[in-house]
Amino acid sequence: MILEGKLNIQNIRKIGVAGGGIMGSGIAQTLAQYGYKVVVTDIDEKYLENTRRIININQKTMIDEGLLTAELAEETLKNISYSTDKSVFRDADMIVEAIIEKIEIKQDFWQEVEGIAGDNCIFATNTSGLSINSICSKVLNKKRFIGMHWWNPSHIIPLIELIKAEDTSNETVAVLEELVAAIGKESGVVLKDVRGCIGNRI
Repeated sequence: MILEGKLNIQNIRKIGVAGGGIMGSGIAQTLAQYGYKVVVTDIDEKYLENTRRIININQKTMIDEGLLTAELAEETLKNISYSTDKSVFRDADMIVEAIIEKIEIKQDFWQEVEGIAGDNCIFATNTSGLSINSICSKVLNKKRFIGMHWWNPSHIIPLIELIKAEDTSNETVAVLEELVAAIGKESGVVLKDVRGCIGNRI
């Protein structure tokens, strides 16, 4: 159960990113660039090595294009850590899941993580096609669960869709809107859980 007054942007300092692929790498990079402490998890160290490689490529490209300074790139890397152990989510204030687009795997992931994370940790799933209600079907506290569709490449595209599940609280939506603005992006709130959100349906 979320404790009153604890769900706010000021209390988000550490963010977990589950899945270090192309999307997870860009998400982690963006959040870390804006000062959040980010921990990326994946099922094997080899995937995390690939995450580091992707982030380095992203940063080099941004520096070459004048979108990022070398100094900020270095500070960004200092804000990112890596682990194959989900227990690092124990003190996370928010978790963004960007794992494989298979409903059963996402459902089991969130069921496991809910047993690890604190009561006030916000849960966000990055998906563009799966039902948010279905993804959180095994989550007990659904008020803190939300869809968060980052567009690819996630470190460049400014739009993030926030998708309400049936039980997502307005407080959760408001905090995510603030977070999106804090990382220099724009949010569009999808008030109903529909396949493909808005952008992909269009």
